[in-house]
Amino acid sequence: MIPEKTKISEIMSNPVSIIDKNETILDASVIMKIKSIRGLVVVDKDKILGIITERDIVSKVVAVNRNPKKTKIKNVMTHKIVISNINETIDEVANKMYANRIGRILIMDLNDEIVGIVTKTDIIKITPAIIEIFTQKALMDEFPNMDEQTTNETICADCGNETSDLVKVDNRWLCKNCSDDQIVMDINSRDS
Repeated sequence: MIPEKTKISEIMSNPVSIIDKNETILDASVIMKIKSIRGLVVVDKDKILGIITERDIVSKVVAVNRNPKKTKIKNVMTHKIVISNINETIDEVANKMYANRIGRILIMDLNDEIVGIVTKTDIIKITPAIIEIFTQKALMDEFPNMDEQTTNETICADCGNETSDLVKVDNRWLCKNCSDDQIVMDINSRDS
């Protein structure tokens, strides 16, 4: 999975959990607890208005001693919503999240319908795979023929000696001594 090529649809969560703007903070908190999620998309009928997150509840309700049974979601929700298209890549969406300093982003299809949501956690979950890919790519850049340097051959193509330690140089399997000589000859031939 390479983030600059992989579509966001491969890691997004769906369906997206929504709540009406006139519900209470207690209602939102119960849904989040039951579904083990940290945010809900706030709607008015079919129109997306914003998002209510755990952070909103803590900072705008609990920390200021508002009553969660009486406080309406519309009064404390975050109105700023950042949206990505389903065809965007993981890399594009992660950059958009970083640029906007947000923890979740809605994913829309080509008909402007919500088809998923991606959170920082979704991006973090794939980070080990991304690190592995970049590590392998770095190794391949440093040792371009690394994947070709194993063989069942045991005879050096230059000296004819038998060894289990052959390396591929210019499409020939050579022992360590001959391959070192070949590299030295290549370097010397560049100088002339």
